[in-house]
Parts: sequence; C-alpha cells; structure tokens
Amino acid sequence: LDVTADADGDQINDVYDVDVTMGTDSDGDGVDDAVMPTNTDADAAPDYLDLDSDNDSLLDVEEAGGTDANGDGFIDDVPPFSGEGTLVAPTDSDMNGIGDWREIDSDDDGTNDIVGTAFEDEDADNDGIVDDIADDDGDGIANPVDQRDGFGTADDSDGDGILDGTEGAGDSDGDGIPDFQDTDSDNDGIPDATEAGADPDNPVDTDGDGTPDYIDTDSDNDGIDDALEGMNDLDNDGIPDYIDVDGQLETAVTGSGSMSWLFLAGLALLVLVYRRRVAPPVVASSMVCLALAVTYSADVQADSLCGHYTAPGDSSRFYLGDDPEKDDAGYGNCWYAGLGLGYSYVAPEKEAQNFLLDKSEDNDTGFHVFIGRQFTPHWFAELKYADLGEAGITNRNPAIAAAFPDAAITYEVPSLMAGYQWRPEENWKPFAKIGLSAISNDAKGGPIPYDKQTSIQVAFGAGLKYDFGRSPWSVRGDIDWYDRDAWYLGISIARHFGGEPDTSPRVVVPTPTDSDDDGVLDSVDRCPATPAGVVIDSDGCAVPVNRDTDGDGVENGLDRCPNTRAGAPVDGSGCELTGEIRLPDVKFETNSDILRPGSEGVLNEAAQTLLNYPALVVEVAGHTDSQGSADYNRLLSERRAMTVRTYLIDRGVDADRLSWRGYGEDQPIADNATAEGREANRRVVLIIR
Repeated sequence: LDVTADADGDQINDVYDVDVTMGTDSDGDGVDDAVMPTNTDADAAPDYLDLDSDNDSLLDVEEAGGTDANGDGFIDDVPPFSGEGTLVAPTDSDMNGIGDWREIDSDDDGTNDIVGTAFEDEDADNDGIVDDIADDDGDGIANPVDQRDGFGTADDSDGDGILDGTEGAGDSDGDGIPDFQDTDSDNDGIPDATEAGADPDNPVDTDGDGTPDYIDTDSDNDGIDDALEGMNDLDNDGIPDYIDVDGQLETAVTGSGSMSWLFLAGLALLVLVYRRRVAPPVVASSMVCLALAVTYSADVQADSLCGHYTAPGDSSRFYLGDDPEKDDAGYGNCWYAGLGLGYSYVAPEKEAQNFLLDKSEDNDTGFHVFIGRQFTPHWFAELKYADLGEAGITNRNPAIAAAFPDAAITYEVPSLMAGYQWRPEENWKPFAKIGLSAISNDAKGGPIPYDKQTSIQVAFGAGLKYDFGRSPWSVRGDIDWYDRDAWYLGISIARHFGGEPDTSPRVVVPTPTDSDDDGVLDSVDRCPATPAGVVIDSDGCAVPVNRDTDGDGVENGLDRCPNTRAGAPVDGSGCELTGEIRLPDVKFETNSDILRPGSEGVLNEAAQTLLNYPALVVEVAGHTDSQGSADYNRLLSERRAMTVRTYLIDRGVDADRLSWRGYGEDQPIADNATAEGREANRRVVLIIR
C-alpha cells in the first residue's frame, strides 16, 4: 500500500477513495463501500479514521514519527487538505514492513509499547492494548485514554473546547442536558466555545466572580443577562456587549464637596444679607439655618403686618408703602412657607452599556416645598426642597430596551439661596436668587450605570410673586437652574407668618398739664403762676385791663383786626376765623407721618384756639406735592391729617369737632415744578365747617 497515494488531495488514500475506484459510497464518507479499510485493533474506527490504530494508548502521529506538540492527534502546523501533513516514510522500527502505529511491540524487543506509559494499568492482561476498547466518540481512542472528544487526549463530549472534567455533569441552565454535553451551558445564546476562550483548562471569567462565562448568565456583572446583550457590539469598540463594561451616564457636574470654597462663599453671602439689616449681636443657631434663624431687625415694628407696610393708628387702613430705601420702618419682617408643583427638564449626558437618554422623556412633573425669611423689603433667604421627577432612559439594544421599559434616573434637589425682590411696595414683585444646591439622583427600573451625585453646586433662580393685598397669602412662579442637566419651573402658594398692623400712633405724646388752671398748657405757658380770674393772653400772661377794645381776647397791641364783631372766633392775631386755619410750621419726616421737632408750638396754639371757641368745628385736611403716585399721595396725606387730629385731641379738643381727610396732590397752592412750590403744597390746614 502506497501511503502517499492521494491523487485528489482529499486525505483519503486512493485505494479507498471512491473518487478513484468509482464505486459506491452510500454513507457519504468518501470511501468506497466495497473496500474493506484496514482496522488493526478491530474497533469501531478503521485505521484511516483511528487516531490510535493499534489501541496501545500511543497516538498514531507520535508512533509514525510526526510532531504533535499540542497532543490533539494531528500533525502540527500543516494547512488542512494541503497534503503536506502526510509522512512519506512513517516509522517502522523493526523494519518488518508494518508501521509502528499498527504494532503493539513496534521495535520487536518483547516489551509492549504500552509499558511505561501513563496508561500501562489499563492493560491488565498484558496483551499490549487497552483492555476496555469501548470508544464512545468513534475517534479510535479507547475511552480510558481519550480525554478530549474528537481530537485527542482529553474528553470534550460536546466539542466546545472545554474539557468534560471542567464542565462537569451539572446542568447550569436546567435544560436536561449536562454541561459537558451542552454547547450552550447557560442558555444565553452564546456558544460555550466562544465564551470559554482559547484555554480549555482555564475558561474565561470576565467579571472575576468565580463563575466562568460559559455558565455565567451575566458574564460582565452589569445586571443585564448575556442572552439580552448577545454577541452585539453596538458601541463599536471591538468588545462584544456581553463582556463589555463601559463607563457611566453623566448626570451632573462633579461638584465641589461639602466644605469647599463654594459652600463658604455662599455662606458668606447669606451672612452679608443678614448683617445688612439685623442687630450685630444676633447670630445664627446653626450652619444649616444660618440665614433663617434670626431675630427681628431693631428698626422694624414687631407688630407690623408680616411682609407688608401698614398705616399707623388705624387697623382698617392699609397701604403698600412708597420708597423702601427711605422708609421701611412699617415693613414687617417675617417667616414664610409654601408648596407647589412644577415642570422639570432633566437630561443626563453621554451613554454607558448602550444606555442613553430617551429624548422623548427628558421632561417631567415634580413638586417642591420651601421655608424662608424676609429680612427687609428687598432681601430674603430661602431653604427649598424640589423633587424634579425623572429622566427616561432607553438602550440601543432593542431587546434590553424592551426588558427595561421603565428605566429612569430620578432627581431630588435641596437648595439654600439668598434672594432680592424689586418693587416691594407693589402687589407684583419680581425677584432673583443665588445660592447652593445638592443634586441627589438615583436609578430605577433597570441596571443603569450612572454617576451618582451628592455634592454641592451653584444654583440660580428668578421669578415673580403676587401678594393678595393685606392678606398673608401670596402666589408665585419661578424657575431654578441647578446644573447643566437640570432646571425646574414651578408655581407655588405661600403664606407669611407674623404680626398684625400697628394700631397705635408712632408719635408718643405726653399727657398735657395746666398747673395754674389758666387754660394755657404748661408746655407753652410763659407765666405759669398766673392768679385765678385774671385775663390772660395766649402765652398765659395777664392782660392789662382795657387793653382789648373789641373784646376778642387779643390785646390791642397784638390785634391786627381791632374791630372784630362781638363773639366772632378769632385767631392769635385777633382776626375773625373764616375758611381755614393754616399751620405753616407743621412739618413731617420725608415720606412719613412722623412730626418733625418744632411743630408743637403751632399745633398748641391751634388747640388753644379751638378750646377757646367750643362751637368751632373743623376738618383736618392733609395735602402733598405731586411726587409719587396719586394713590400713595392720597394715603400719605390721610395719615398726616390723622396725626394732627390725634395731637389736637390729646390737647383736649373734643374728637367730635375734628373730622379728617387726605386730598393728596389734588389741591396745590404753588407750582410743583419747584422745590419751594412743592414744600408749600406739603401742608395740613384746619378747614372751618
């Protein structure tokens, strides 16, 4: 037999090759059915298919003199079907014309070849061959010797490249097929041969959890079954998704830590806001509540209506004020709290494990609560908690997206901000805020790799508030920017908590006295010891007899109207009172109803005149210049008129004789275009009725 005869290069010797003999090949193995192939050991595999033709536990390729470094039963480094792997002169040690691979004592030394091998014990009867020649895989190697099914020295029943001893008889996927016979032991759709890698003795374990990939349903421990990820490489990085762990979704900037310079800067900002209006000895009770836990400002009325300006002396009157920079003494500092609903934008960036933002779900609804402190008409500080809802997450792999349809990242944001509001005297008040926030997020509905945030970042806000008149309730809308991937637009209802309007006059007037009972108060009586019954002048001093010719109570030397009709009321100059009594020296603090020093003399004289003429009834009329709004000027003139009326009542004038009214800017007596004219128009007069 010419062992090299293979005319068509199909590795079937021409003697047996049906292509050469032109016979019948019913089983399609390329061998002529009529030719009986040599079968040295009479096992199930003829020599041409037998890796150990004489069944002496030594592989034919070794006995024939070939090189088989990897022990797979095939000659090394020979391209398949090239013909180069055929040994032209296979070894025949005893030169008897029968190759060593077919002889159990190839060198004819009387000692069987199996002696001295690892399988010598398998030949108990010393006949030179393995006693048990059963060959389940039909490769010509007896089962006790065969350790790799199909190609050589180690059992691999399912041909997946993993030794049967490694796979074992367990059934990892519960499909009734032992792992050593199952080509997909974990039933993840990825063949064991692919998952095991190149080393059958050390199968790949990507996540290092002690379970090799071929029986690990989540080989990279990313929370997603290998069956869903499959052999895809959707991010095109050259690594199959089932073993690819790839970064995290970015949900916000890294932040700067709880004790960073940013936190300290924000803290300093709140301190400056606070110290601007509050007495120096006051300190915060804790770091968190630094801008909130404070006492009232020393120059603010504790019983004024919280968050508003109030009119003095009359709880039924109310106004919002005019210029808080000049007059905020009536503004009530207070706490406030509120809650509301909102609309958010939340959008994590980049992608990881093929998870990414579902752009159709980057908006959501949320809610918020807040508590704050209004320090001055302009400045406030506020602690707020906002639940921004969630950002929907999807996956480039449709199977994973379908498996986790509710995947999302949630956002919760507490913040502490200082704010400034404009137009505090109006119902509508725009405002802006700046401070610190701490985005807290979490993943839900799936194994989403994301960058969890708990650090502090800068936050901004702006909005518009509406106060319901003297009610403590208000509504507002505002928008807050927390970071590059989160903003929140909300509407809220809030309530102030504080005192009631100030119902007492702001000028403290001492109780008037008249020690000598002459009808002139001690404060203006130049002659405090005037005897009883003596005629006196307006200064409380005795008037010489016959010095008052017309009997109007004003001595002739001071009487500018010496012929006043009998019984007619007169002023301090002896002239009959008609129309109105002017009070030229009565002045008030700017934009206020508080009397300036020096106003008392004129008012005391007016009070004495009214006391001298009990039948005289007057209207206390207040007037202003044209600066400011007409409504405010009318309210200011009413307050000033009421202050004068109160003063006269305190001097003994019957309140029923004194009505009051504010005319605002409607009745000027001079040109409002000049400073002198405006000063003349700011007046209070007594109109005789």
